[in-house]
Amino acid sequence: MHNPRKAPATIMSTSTVSSPRSCKRNLLLAVVTTIITALLLGFTGTVILAGIANGGRDARMAYRTLDYDVTVEDDGSLRIVETVDVRLDKQKNRKPWRQIYQRYTLDSNQLTGISGISVEHLDTGDIYTQGDIVQPKEVNRAHSWNSEHAGTWYIANVENPKSKQSPLTEYASITSTDNVADPHRQTVEIGWNIPETKSASSMRFRVEMTFDNVATSYDDVTKFQWEPVSKDNSVPIGTLTARVHYPQTLDDADSWAWLHFEGPDSSISRIDDGFEFGAHNVRSRMYVDYLSMAANDVTPYVMRTADTATKDATIAAEAQARIDWDSKRTRDARLTIAGIAIGAALWLFCVVMMVLQYLRILRGIRYRGPIEYWRGAPEISPAAAARLYNIVVDYGNGEAATAPAMAATLMALVNKHIIAVFPGEVSLYDGRDGQPPIDLTSATPSMAMARLNMLDEGHRRKAMKRCTFVLLPAAFDQRDPYTTQLCASERALLDILLEIGERTGGNVFDTKQMNKTVRKWKQARKRFRQFTQTCRGELQHAHAVKVSDRRLHWWGAGATAALLFVCVLLCFGVGEVVLTGIVACAALALTLFPLIRAPKYTLDPQGEEVAGQVEGLARYLLDFSRFEDRTMLDVTLWGEYLVYATAFGISKDVVAQFASAAAELCDDAWLDAHADMAPVLYWSMRTTTMPGSAFANDGGAGAGSASFFDFGAQMGSNFSSMMSAASGGGSSSGSGFGGGGGGAGGGSFGGR
Repeated sequence: MHNPRKAPATIMSTSTVSSPRSCKRNLLLAVVTTIITALLLGFTGTVILAGIANGGRDARMAYRTLDYDVTVEDDGSLRIVETVDVRLDKQKNRKPWRQIYQRYTLDSNQLTGISGISVEHLDTGDIYTQGDIVQPKEVNRAHSWNSEHAGTWYIANVENPKSKQSPLTEYASITSTDNVADPHRQTVEIGWNIPETKSASSMRFRVEMTFDNVATSYDDVTKFQWEPVSKDNSVPIGTLTARVHYPQTLDDADSWAWLHFEGPDSSISRIDDGFEFGAHNVRSRMYVDYLSMAANDVTPYVMRTADTATKDATIAAEAQARIDWDSKRTRDARLTIAGIAIGAALWLFCVVMMVLQYLRILRGIRYRGPIEYWRGAPEISPAAAARLYNIVVDYGNGEAATAPAMAATLMALVNKHIIAVFPGEVSLYDGRDGQPPIDLTSATPSMAMARLNMLDEGHRRKAMKRCTFVLLPAAFDQRDPYTTQLCASERALLDILLEIGERTGGNVFDTKQMNKTVRKWKQARKRFRQFTQTCRGELQHAHAVKVSDRRLHWWGAGATAALLFVCVLLCFGVGEVVLTGIVACAALALTLFPLIRAPKYTLDPQGEEVAGQVEGLARYLLDFSRFEDRTMLDVTLWGEYLVYATAFGISKDVVAQFASAAAELCDDAWLDAHADMAPVLYWSMRTTTMPGSAFANDGGAGAGSASFFDFGAQMGSNFSSMMSAASGGGSSSGSGFGGGGGGAGGGSFGGR
């Protein structure tokens, strides 16, 4: 078992470990993670909400613009000239587009037939001719379609209006009726066949047709209702505009028009000979409806008549519909604003509670006991100390300390002469370079250093990029868990190294051989997970920390739910997609930061003294050179200090402290004579005859003119590489309002 050397604690203040670089790094990481997560979630959520709110805007087919120029004829028919700009995206089934169609509903009370059809492709100037009724699925070959059917149009009756693949039959008009209660209805389809097209950002067509017998002549006025877009339409329209011209000049006294549209952006106004109207962002399942009344002499030859008056009733009904619509919009706006205010208040309340809970957790993770400095090894293993330090100082969950835990455990095995580590590959010592071979099982660090210094600068730099591991005879005596003096994590790592030794065919292997072996070892990942689980178990057994209060997450869930409610109202109720995205990202950042930054654990009163020992030792090592009453230079104890410094991730700073505290550690000859049996201290402090250190690293600690090796960081790098290998690697002007629908035509659009 692990038998740490106890040492008295200095009873001073209750400050926490000062690790500026680590704290700043972790805080910056939390901020960056929060911002990226908030942007991703906020943007994705806004896109999803916008897609739902703008139902159909993500359709594979859309009308960029739809323009109508309509002439009301003397007999009450409508001559319609339609200019449409179509966008075609790739279809999900990867089939090309072949056909664009529009469907209208014939109604014996207001539209008995469609005639005078023509289609022109404005981009190419092609005039389409009437052709056979054919659906794309009936023609297999692209050549046959393009040569026989493309460039033609058709009109047909639709048997099943709810299906875009409905069978089509020969077109037939219907007989007019005079406002009967149960009129005869028939859906017809006007379509035009285009050459096979996978996608197109813009295709412009002009379609002309006449809606026959639309108007009805009453005793006081002639009236008609035209519905260019019905509720059945599934193709979104970016901008719809229309101009309606009458046979005679109209004045305010004998003409009226209303636009019915439930979207937020629409308008209707008079022009010289009629009215014009427009609607923007016409989503799928939204209708556009135009209702008109004029004096009977404007259209004197209307065939459908009704022996009753309608003017006053229609004006009153439209006025009431406007009032009802405005009242509904006002009520909805007030409810939306109230909902946003309530949702924002709930979100703010939850965030405040989150911050308070976050501060409680921060207080709970800080050690406030009497230990200021601790001069001995903590009462837990180096691996468990690495996890505990990550939790109490870095506010992590311990998992980020896996590599430091493994490196510290390896250094503990080196310090106990269970294994040995030397710079360079195995070939440096086996006599391949013409030098006498060295028996690494009995070699000392100074012997390896002498061999390394015999190389020229180029070969020495290359050799320093790797290291060699040696399983000493004592390693094979530690396999019995009942007699071993190793702690559980040390035994777990030793078992991994012994397995690697067996797979490489010897007790000596370098990092290149180790990584190659691990990549081929199918159970490697499992064994590394077992090591990590062992480290968790050691820390749990110490009862130093416990899982933090989960109320923070409950408040976070509440804040997220309130924010989602606000965003839904902003997107659906207000229609501000951009504002929704900004609010979502900003509020999510404030919501997520406490969740991301908050420590996952708090100190457990049962074992908080162990946390004090870990923080106290780290603080003592970081302030080591300032203590005049520190222990005399003890290579064994100072080597053990470096093991824990590696576990804490501060070995580079501690090496510099040691160099400042003891000048002899900067003397290579002294190290060769006195630290040869303390390999961790030796390799950490020893320099080569060239500038740099015995192992390659990103810069050692400096003291005076010497440069020392961060041995702990190098071991962490080696094991990170090994674990990576194991992983496999109605008005004259105004706007439209709801309450209409059901006018002549009832247009819906689509494509195949």
